[in-house]
Amino acid sequence: MLRPPCQSKIGLFEATGWKLLLLLTLLTTALLAWWPMDYYQDEFVYRILNARFIQDGPLHMGLFSLCEAWHTHIPPLFHLPAWLSSWWYLQADPMTARAAVFALVLLFFVSVSGLCIRPASFLLLGSLVGLAGSSMLLTRPEYLHLLNIAICLIALRVSVAEQGSCIWLVRSCLAALILLSFLLSLYSHLQGVLFLPLNLYALYRLLRPHRLWLITAGLSLLAISATGVQYKQAELACDNNAALAQELASYQHPLTALPAVIFSTRLLDKTSHYLGQFVYKKQHAVDYLPPITVSKPVLILNAAILLTVLMTLLMGVMVSVFSVRQLVSKTASPSFKRCNAVVVLLLITPALGLWLINTGQHFYRCFFIHLLITAGLTWYFTRRQQTASTPAYLMLALTLPVYLASTLFNYSNIVPAFKSTDTSYGAKLALLQKPQLPTINKRCGLDLTQGRLLVDAIAYERLKHVPHLYPLEYLGFQSRKSGLPISSVLADMNMQGWVASCASTAETGQLCCRSFDAKPE
Repeated sequence: MLRPPCQSKIGLFEATGWKLLLLLTLLTTALLAWWPMDYYQDEFVYRILNARFIQDGPLHMGLFSLCEAWHTHIPPLFHLPAWLSSWWYLQADPMTARAAVFALVLLFFVSVSGLCIRPASFLLLGSLVGLAGSSMLLTRPEYLHLLNIAICLIALRVSVAEQGSCIWLVRSCLAALILLSFLLSLYSHLQGVLFLPLNLYALYRLLRPHRLWLITAGLSLLAISATGVQYKQAELACDNNAALAQELASYQHPLTALPAVIFSTRLLDKTSHYLGQFVYKKQHAVDYLPPITVSKPVLILNAAILLTVLMTLLMGVMVSVFSVRQLVSKTASPSFKRCNAVVVLLLITPALGLWLINTGQHFYRCFFIHLLITAGLTWYFTRRQQTASTPAYLMLALTLPVYLASTLFNYSNIVPAFKSTDTSYGAKLALLQKPQLPTINKRCGLDLTQGRLLVDAIAYERLKHVPHLYPLEYLGFQSRKSGLPISSVLADMNMQGWVASCASTAETGQLCCRSFDAKPE
């Protein structure tokens, strides 16, 4: 069985509490540097895609009106996560949602490190080098994946607990949480299915003494996966427009193309682009961060960041190979070693697979991949029998200085820039803390009870209870990718009008609006 995280029977804070407190303090300090980050546009687009069940019902309105997936029905199996997502975002403003994500990220870190902190536990700090922490507080699908993974890891730790009067109740609750969190994870994004093996393994470790419950839970997970994959693929169907279909297909490599990617210069290009997401630049992707003056000290720091991220990636591949060899070896290994090898594989291989198939290599996905690999390495090195591990100490010797330098740089350069600079792809959180309903009915002749409005991020937070809202930015995106004028894209959308922050008074959050003089059906 899995090795218990702490062998000592001394109280937590008498044995290792100060180490846990130190690790959490360092992680929290690095994360707090990104708290003032602007409200990223994808955060509000995610709300429109996945948090509209209460307002719009089971009819899901996608991002591409030119595709047949413009309107799809949410399967009954996903009504519960759809309702929960909708309820949560109706109650929580962006600041509250960011605080919840912050707490979930810390829960994930604790689930990886455990309560018994060893030197290798501090490898987790490597997940926050450079710009890697900038996406961890975004309310994107990744935070629900982390919630699901954290519950699985906690379940694996509980599965080694001695039998007692309450242990079966705890195991049953964790099994239910695994099912619910997997529902939420897959509902939020198709990539959630990558963690199906980890969920199945956690359920097996929890429920193996009770085969009927284990089979029922396992079949439920498989049903959720099959339904979710079918639903998420239907959201991307676009046979009606060849240009948009080609754009959607370009977001990932087909599985048949992976050998050509691996054994070609495209792998080097992919690696170079991946590494480049972590360093400080004069201009970052989609201007989601303020520009940074790249001086000679920054170049040195960037080089150290690149080395750390590359070392983590290569070590992830090596540890995965070692784990496979351990599992297929004919030499009998202790049960806890084989179980640890399985967990490491189920953490790292989905990240490596996502890295290979994804062509966009967006910054948030690169950071998520790096986080998962770092978590897998931490789990691997902290649960080895040896008290000292040379590779772990070598990684720590590089990671800790780079973490400290990155954190100091973020507080001295990026945090002040957040307060003084507007990014072109975000909105200030302060502008979203105004829940009052603007009086746009009389000014623009819009019927808010009918909805069907084009909105930006600021308008959405004030109108999120209104039915059938569509992100204004994707109107232009569809026009650019399809080659059609905006009027043609709008023709079949049957929208009332638009509501957005006024360009001339953007800093006050005042809204402007306009009616298209079209009655909704």
